[in-house]
Amino acid sequence: MLLTKTKRRTALLATALLIVITGMTPAQAAENQVTVTGGGWGHGIGMSQWGAKALADSGSNTQQILQHFYSGASIGTVGSGELVGHAEPLRIGVGQNLTRFDFTAVNGAIQPSPAWSPAQPGQDWSLRVVGTGTCQFFFGETAQGDPFTPCNGEITWADQPNVRVTVSNLGRTYARGKIVFAQVPNNPDAFHLLVELPLEQYLYGLGEMPSSWHPEALKAQAIAGRTYALYKAWIYRNLADNSARMIACSCHLYASTLDQAYIGWAKEDEGTNANNNQWGDLWVAAVNATAGQALVHPSDGVSRAIEAYYFSSSGGATDNNEDQWGGSPFPYLRSRPDPGATSWSVSLPQSSLAAALGFQTLMSAVVTERFQSGSPKKIVVQGTAGGSPLTKTFTGNQFRIALGLRSHFVIDITGILPFIPGADRAVLHDPSTGKWRYQTANASTTELYFGNPGDFGFMGDWDCDGIDTPGLYRRSDGYVYLRNSNTQGTADIAFFFGNPGDLPLAGDFDGNGCDTVSIYRPAEGKFYVINHLGSGDSGLGAADYSYYFGNPGDAPFMGDWNGDGIDTPGLRRNSNGFVYLRHSNSQGVGEVEYFYGDSGDLVFSGDWDGDGDDTLGLYRPSNGTVYLRNTNTTGTAELAYTMGGSVHKPVAGAP
Repeated sequence: MLLTKTKRRTALLATALLIVITGMTPAQAAENQVTVTGGGWGHGIGMSQWGAKALADSGSNTQQILQHFYSGASIGTVGSGELVGHAEPLRIGVGQNLTRFDFTAVNGAIQPSPAWSPAQPGQDWSLRVVGTGTCQFFFGETAQGDPFTPCNGEITWADQPNVRVTVSNLGRTYARGKIVFAQVPNNPDAFHLLVELPLEQYLYGLGEMPSSWHPEALKAQAIAGRTYALYKAWIYRNLADNSARMIACSCHLYASTLDQAYIGWAKEDEGTNANNNQWGDLWVAAVNATAGQALVHPSDGVSRAIEAYYFSSSGGATDNNEDQWGGSPFPYLRSRPDPGATSWSVSLPQSSLAAALGFQTLMSAVVTERFQSGSPKKIVVQGTAGGSPLTKTFTGNQFRIALGLRSHFVIDITGILPFIPGADRAVLHDPSTGKWRYQTANASTTELYFGNPGDFGFMGDWDCDGIDTPGLYRRSDGYVYLRNSNTQGTADIAFFFGNPGDLPLAGDFDGNGCDTVSIYRPAEGKFYVINHLGSGDSGLGAADYSYYFGNPGDAPFMGDWNGDGIDTPGLRRNSNGFVYLRHSNSQGVGEVEYFYGDSGDLVFSGDWDGDGDDTLGLYRPSNGTVYLRNTNTTGTAELAYTMGGSVHKPVAGAP
């Protein structure tokens, strides 16, 4: 129930924090953990794949699934006149800016072009850039044929699934179409690697959904994948005339999640299920069952495929396209409920979170605005950088990228311990062991021993340097022991005063910027104020003045309630939970009264927000939680965090 109040001298704070941090051994520090909870995986626009599965599992058919996620869209047919302008064969970019690729013939022979000797099954070949604009095929380390320029060519094989080529340095095997290598237009020392094949064969190798899922979900995925491929093929239909795309990949679509995950033969070669059916056959069946089907929308005049984006899962609903990507709203990319929503949580040290977001220390991170889907529109983060206060606003995507999260759908950020320069913070003392527990400015927990079991702990600025340090009162003999640093060791100052059973009160009672130790005598309900410290194990002498305030049994504390630089008394009456504060060290009634806390709470006070006024904190031993309030009024705590256990007693200071 003891308070320590320190004022002030914020210019000394950086030094104070340095002393605390460097004064502890690494083994004593345990970093505070912040938890970010969220939902989903992916960009959140269009069809949720887990949502498609959930709908299929509950009885929805392919058309119902697609119309749920793509508002107002319908299924058209490629080649019917409704979908035009697509390019075949498709060129799929499987590797960009390569200087070599290594490949092996599997089962049948593969034929490089220019027409050198075919690679036989099991033979390892390599294509390498060996000079500016020059490529050679190698078998082992022996060049096959003459160099050729420019670095363009292809590798073909019989169009049979059992005749294929494995590209070992890409970790992929291909069995459809042919492999094409094309010199990068602005870099003669590199080439792009492509697979060139028809649309439907491209879909056979699309690794975007597990083949074990419901057939209706697989068919919805096949149509969405076909639609997206047609849309990109239409965008890059004049590929040879698009210099930027030719430099980037020479492709219509990337083989990665930049577009769609094309994994080649691995999709068709998935293992068998319990019925001894090839999983890959189920996916191929879904592609064949929807052959030529793609999504269209009246807004595009049903003349081309829509931008059929899809992703893994959301946190409860998909996003409107403009909410995440800006631009004009697309009528078929509206926020829709996601029955396949998933959730996740990530815990990381508070210092790591601060660094990732561009702060030295953090005080808060709150989602202040959300989109229709519930995904965050604004996340406001407050802290310090370079010793000064800093506030930043992040979008959900900016926050996701900074932390490497699965999605932008952040639900909550919990566990941040705010430390404001110049402000007090909670410190816990365990009187059963003499151990002190600090929350340091980098949100770690640090512990040290000072004193004997049974001593009464408090904090104050005993040497007027702006740093609060521990003090002890040995109630059995009336001795006071003070230390001038936040490190383990013996007392720097020792003296005695008062009677056994008195309660110590630390504060600046005369406004000189230095703390002293006074007492409250519970048996009398009386405060004894002393404006100087003793020394040399001698007695302190009589109090400078004394006064009555409150009733016997009240819990006493001190604080600067009006910002005048002088600490004055406060009481909490445990019988009714009322707080009584006075603005002078004199006898009288409380000038401020309000209700705060529950029975069993331990009260203390400090300047938690750095505004120069002290307010109350509560420590609840039953759950080890600190509750801090920034105004002396009835209400709930503005900040609550778990810090200790049932044995701890709270004090406060700016260590």
